[in-house]
Amino acid sequence: MLTRIITAALLIPLALFIVYTGGWIATASVIGIGHLILYEYYAMIDRKFSKKASHFIGHFVFALSMIGLYASLNRLPQSIYASILIGWLVVSLIELIRGHLLATHHYRAYQIRIPISIALLLFSLIALRVLPNGVLWLSLGLGLTWLNDSLGLFIGKAMGKRKLAARISPGKTIAGAVGPLVILTSLIACLHPYIPLPSTIIWITPIVLVFAQLGDLHESLIKRYCASKDSSSIIPGHGGVYDRMDSLLFSISVLYLCALTL
Repeated sequence: MLTRIITAALLIPLALFIVYTGGWIATASVIGIGHLILYEYYAMIDRKFSKKASHFIGHFVFALSMIGLYASLNRLPQSIYASILIGWLVVSLIELIRGHLLATHHYRAYQIRIPISIALLLFSLIALRVLPNGVLWLSLGLGLTWLNDSLGLFIGKAMGKRKLAARISPGKTIAGAVGPLVILTSLIACLHPYIPLPSTIIWITPIVLVFAQLGDLHESLIKRYCASKDSSSIIPGHGGVYDRMDSLLFSISVLYLCALTL
């Protein structure tokens, strides 16, 4: 636990600095994180299919997708990216409802799906950052997701008895999911007069927190399929980069969609 806290204390200020700075530093950081997630994702899938393949094309497709999305940011309506993002989130939710991934027996399908999926979800961080009050929106999303994860861990251990989704993630409990949602939504309801964002953040907050949980569960579904406990061990006390970004990929994506409608 101490290692986990120390690592978080180092990474959180760095993440906030990147958010505040924006520009090419933020874009390069997001692309770098994407390549790390892609590396971990491919490693899990390769172990599942007992393969040792070159994934140069996958990394190239991811980079090309990110460049294409970034280039279209100021040239095409953001509704186009938003529509594609919604479609991808719907596919992920269908997988969660069914309790298994699509095309589970097709290795090549994963080689294609993985870089596109990561690019679409990760780009929401950049797209949200460039919206009016983007720094505040992104900071809010990061803060809610981090607090949701931390509170869920502590409340789940202290009070969790009934499982949230035992087949997908045996360690997650209903108390660990509902507790942070109630606490953080109440906190935002009290603080929203002092936050220079629309008062709609009161109802946006529970949506973001629910999708943070769904993102965590979706990665758990992938790890269960691949028989992996963590995506990697690159971050001391936290597992892999994907383990730290799973909730954010969904929560920031839905926060971007909400902020875009305001």
